[in-house]
Amino acid sequence: MKKFITVSMIAFVLLCSINGHTQRTPEDLAIITFYCFQEHNLDSFYRLIPTVNEIRDAGATAGVDTNSASFKEFVTQYPSFVDQFKQQCAAIENDSTRLHFSWTNSNLDSIEISERNIPLDNKDPNSKTVVVTVLDIYFRSNSHLLRLTLGDANKYNGLWKPGNRIALSKL
Repeated sequence: MKKFITVSMIAFVLLCSINGHTQRTPEDLAIITFYCFQEHNLDSFYRLIPTVNEIRDAGATAGVDTNSASFKEFVTQYPSFVDQFKQQCAAIENDSTRLHFSWTNSNLDSIEISERNIPLDNKDPNSKTVVVTVLDIYFRSNSHLLRLTLGDANKYNGLWKPGNRIALSKL
């Protein structure tokens, strides 16, 4: 009974968090991400992906020329980036068999947050850089320690959202 109450409370908090858009800190985003995978609820996680308008606004704030050819090319390609990200997430969710663990029986262990600079244009060596936040979400399952990494989380209009880099590794 105690386990049922705990799971129910976690599910309630998760649903409130996702529907209430409470990913106000990187930790909030990491926790929501973990529970979306644990509950096999990737559709809720996908709702956190930033829209083109959010990216445009954030880019303009960072000094990106949103009228440039390279930005317009990015906007055109963005739906395919989103599709690739969703495919990566589905593969990660299914990696549990290959890595011998259970998302359902996993427990959040810790979250590490770091920052790194990435170029806005990989083709231009003099490109402006932006700071992105890397979230390493450590969890345990079947006596294994694993790490789910969001490689480029950012804040959009006060809310933390995933970028397009995600990876799972067994430690």
